[in-house]
Amino acid sequence: MKKLRTLTDIRKDPRVKEVSDERGSGEGIWVYLTNEYFNDFLDSGKIHEETVSECLEQMNRDVRKRTPLDNF
Repeated sequence: MKKLRTLTDIRKDPRVKEVSDERGSGEGIWVYLTNEYFNDFLDSGKIHEETVSECLEQMNRDVRKRTPLDNF
């Protein structure tokens, strides 16, 4: 998969269901993944970080497709 470089890239990624940018209220950025994917780093279907850079790192490194062996 192509390496993501911007918040717009994250928003357009087919693995992403929704992005909530709450940096204005101090709550960071929330990235909600579709049911077929999860964040292996957080063992979760979402990413919550303070910066775009941190979200990009997890999207590029830690998001993978679920398998039948994943218990979520």
